[in-house]
Amino acid sequence: MKINLGGGNTKREGYVNVDIIPFPNVDVVCDISKGLPFKENSVEAVYASHFLEHIENLPKLMEEIYRVCKPEAVIEIKCPYFKSNGAFKDPTHVTFITEQTFDYFDPKQIESGKLPDYKFKCKIKIDKMAYLWSSQWLRFVPFKKAFFLKHFWNVARSIYFRLIVIK
Repeated sequence: MKINLGGGNTKREGYVNVDIIPFPNVDVVCDISKGLPFKENSVEAVYASHFLEHIENLPKLMEEIYRVCKPEAVIEIKCPYFKSNGAFKDPTHVTFITEQTFDYFDPKQIESGKLPDYKFKCKIKIDKMAYLWSSQWLRFVPFKKAFFLKHFWNVARSIYFRLIVIK
């Protein structure tokens, strides 16, 4: 099974659409912050686009996603980049996603001693991270975009992660 978390009325082909609002294209109506109505190790893929920023307790949600995912399941996440107006202008956004947000769930990052071990019940590997640029021309800048990301706002509109579940 593949699940689309917080998909609203947008149907993703091959995915079970899960949302708190009973839109016509929602397959499962539930308050995701209270848990997912799926069996352990039953999900092979999770997709969440512009959803996690609305969740107050991200570690709890990540643990719940981990619970329902099979080993090697793929989790794809797209969120507003924390240094963009899109992250802050919506009054329902309560979580802000950076390049390092998911490092706290990666055993290699924790074992390195660079991060505290909060003992989360979620283990993932960050397979890919990418930016969705605010302007198309930024893709073609020949020098490091890291300078722009560090020193300016609204360079990246969104951030994308592809995570792999470790069990």
